[in-house]
Amino acid sequence: MNKINRGSEWRKWDLHLHTHYTFLNKYTCTDEEFVNKIIEEQISCIGLTNYFKFDDREFELKKNLEKNDITVFLNLELRLDYQNKEYDCLDLHVIFSNLVTKEQIIKFLHNMTVNINGTDKKLIDISDTNDLKKAVVNFDKLLICLNEESIGLKGKFVVGFLSRGKGNARTSTNYEKIVKDADLLIHSSDNEKNVIQDKEFWLAYNKPLLQNSDAHTLEEIGSKYTWIKANPTFEGLKQIIYEPKERVKIQSEMPESEKLDNLMIEKVTFTSSKNRFTSEPIYFNKNLNVIIGGKSSGKSILLYNIAKALYENQNDSILKYKDASDKNEEKDLYDLSVDDSEFDFTVENYLGVSKSIKREKGEGSILASIKYIPQNHLSDLVDKSLRNSNELKKYIRNLLREDPIYNKIYEDFVKRLGKNDDIRKDDIFQYFTFQEELKKKNEELQHKGDKESIAKGIEALEKKIAETKKDLSPDQTIEYNTLTNKYSELEKNKKSLLGDLEKIYNFYESAKYALNELKAKKTLLIDNLELADIKNEYTTKLNFIDDAILENENIKKLVTKDENEKFQLSEDNIFSKKLFEINKELNELNTKLIPLNSLFENQSLIIAYQKTISEEKIKIAEIEQIEKEIENISKTANERKDKIFEDIRNNRKLYDNLLEDFVSRIDKIKEEDPELKIEGKIYFNFPKYREIITDFSHGSNKSYSNYKIFNEENKALMEYDFGEYLKDLKAVFENIENGNYKLRTNTSKQDAIIKILEQKHFFDHWDITYKNDTIHKMSTGKASLVLLKVMIKLSDIKGPILIDQPEDNLDNRSVTNELIEYLKEKKKERQIILVTHNANIVVNADAENIIIANQRGQSDEDKLGSPYIFDYINGAIEDIAPLSNEKGEKDLLKSMGIREHITQIVEGGKEAFKKREEKYGF
Repeated sequence: MNKINRGSEWRKWDLHLHTHYTFLNKYTCTDEEFVNKIIEEQISCIGLTNYFKFDDREFELKKNLEKNDITVFLNLELRLDYQNKEYDCLDLHVIFSNLVTKEQIIKFLHNMTVNINGTDKKLIDISDTNDLKKAVVNFDKLLICLNEESIGLKGKFVVGFLSRGKGNARTSTNYEKIVKDADLLIHSSDNEKNVIQDKEFWLAYNKPLLQNSDAHTLEEIGSKYTWIKANPTFEGLKQIIYEPKERVKIQSEMPESEKLDNLMIEKVTFTSSKNRFTSEPIYFNKNLNVIIGGKSSGKSILLYNIAKALYENQNDSILKYKDASDKNEEKDLYDLSVDDSEFDFTVENYLGVSKSIKREKGEGSILASIKYIPQNHLSDLVDKSLRNSNELKKYIRNLLREDPIYNKIYEDFVKRLGKNDDIRKDDIFQYFTFQEELKKKNEELQHKGDKESIAKGIEALEKKIAETKKDLSPDQTIEYNTLTNKYSELEKNKKSLLGDLEKIYNFYESAKYALNELKAKKTLLIDNLELADIKNEYTTKLNFIDDAILENENIKKLVTKDENEKFQLSEDNIFSKKLFEINKELNELNTKLIPLNSLFENQSLIIAYQKTISEEKIKIAEIEQIEKEIENISKTANERKDKIFEDIRNNRKLYDNLLEDFVSRIDKIKEEDPELKIEGKIYFNFPKYREIITDFSHGSNKSYSNYKIFNEENKALMEYDFGEYLKDLKAVFENIENGNYKLRTNTSKQDAIIKILEQKHFFDHWDITYKNDTIHKMSTGKASLVLLKVMIKLSDIKGPILIDQPEDNLDNRSVTNELIEYLKEKKKERQIILVTHNANIVVNADAENIIIANQRGQSDEDKLGSPYIFDYINGAIEDIAPLSNEKGEKDLLKSMGIREHITQIVEGGKEAFKKREEKYGF
């Protein structure tokens, strides 16, 4: 059965474990029990340990373990003649490659000398238990013997020594030599503090420390172990020497278990006709996956199809390019179905859930939270930003918004701005409605005549009536004046009553519309509430809206109009009652005035005077009412105008609040990299604003030239004083209103003011600074790297990152010093899949999984190889054996190991490996 190869993965290792055949501190069990215990504890690799030599039966036990997919390294535990200050000798371990044969071990035991109480013996000749307790070896001689060419062990062993306990090297004057020539530390302390302290101590020397059980009983197996991220091979073990910090973890649970299986790609599969693509699944590691290959070998095709299969919106512009030869139409970067109707591509996550690239419209992705950065995408974005910073501003803003919390903050901010726009437009509409009412009221006032003239006319008529009162006694005169004044007052009240009736009727009509709108919003709200108890409670709480609608209808029924627009009043209506009372009093007054009017010389003339006086007094009352209404409307209009500008001031504060809200989001980057900063500022797009204003302003008058906010020299990214801006706005508002600001004939004052007061020209602008250099002043390569850093640092989604050749435009120093370290750090948090041609990224970023892409026939040695035009294999950087065991394998991919592919494909691959090994002195 073929094992799934996902490159370097975390496994349990215990490299200091004694079998029941150990020469000292023996215990009893069967081979079967021993093997089953290892399997039960899920230990993948063990160091089968014995003192100075091995029991022959241990070689057979090794074979039995290997049949159960357990990798076995023979571990020879020795005692050096070096001593610490307590005169204890240093314990040392020689761990041999799992591929070392019994014959090679025996040969070594025959050649290596051991000293027992001053007498030299060969290791193979030790047989007495007392000799085992007293024997010591010389470290220099040991290393010479192990590297003897004739024995064949050179490069097939690592040396470790005991970090704690007997022979503690940290208290020995010889520890510097041990540090120089030993590869790793063996530890088996039960004291957690000791483990932590020793691990940190030896990491300063780039030495990995391994926690082991030192088991001398069956029960102790599995009690202590180390997690190692590597293939279960000797080459895998050697990787911890190069990456002692990243590949070794001492803890109970599997490292990086916080990485969710549903957010990790496990494998992908091509489907194609005529063997165009391999039908074998391509597997991925949860950490750093690197795709390498020759030109046109299908590297970018593989990366693109992963993105296409997983992107929530498969028509996202990131997956497209503009075809200059076809009217700049957007097309897929790689559309492989054009020439192959059978083409398909499937992605499966670690939970076994899969999705085809041909998913149905509206069907969601299994893993939508991914980042895909095509080749040259970031550099193109940087280049565009040099021409138009708006592109970069949007990109940075979108990165900031990737966090759902901050996206909600921004969405609420935009919604609030939208609501403010609607409110402002409504306020402007209301303001001009008030102005229109004022105009009508002033015209009405003019039609009513002059109040002073009317008053003088009344005075003249009253004088004429007084002159005809000679037949009236003083008491009759008083009574007459009282009755006529009261009659005039009642007529005025009757007029006011009918006016109020019209106003109330209009209000009920408006209220009906407003309440129905409110009811529709209430229904939508209740329907959208998710929790039943919340829905029930607020259905009850908001019933007042339905009650208000019902009450409004009930009241309106008391005041209706017939088909001739005449009021039909119910008997119990207040207007009916008051009208009845007024008419009744008028009739009574008329009755009382009849005998008095009969005393005048010209009775009909007096009655006419009385009627005129009553009408003129009503007219004065109407004038006073209109003046009162003009005063109230003017006051309300001015308040509305003040509110408009106060709202503009508050609207501007929303932008400042937005920047404050995003401080904690930006601080996250500062914490991780103090030299990388994002700063937000609020600007106003003066050029765009001026363009809109000049479009509706009178061309020859050019009224806009009198205001600073319309100055041609104003730029979008310039500092400005908001107070001055607001001052200019008010001046323009007033001058448009009074006609001093000339508009085109097809533009109304209201429309002009709406455009003048538009706040959409404010915008939040985001800039990036790295090492005191703004991104706009950086080289394209450096700016691209900074953008990559920001993108990943700001991204809170935990899905995969897909990058095509991130090293483009970067010099080797930037790749080595920044990009590699960055990838090593970020792969701990997220799965990364990238295409690269840079050997340093492959080797020094310690990629866990290397995917080799190949197109058949691109080299002379690959004419008769794979049956597929595009083929892929994958494996760990430590894979040195060919994928195929067949001699004379013609398939280029299968004919060599991953490391050999790296050295052949990636420029500088061999040098990268060499420098890596030299770095650690291996």
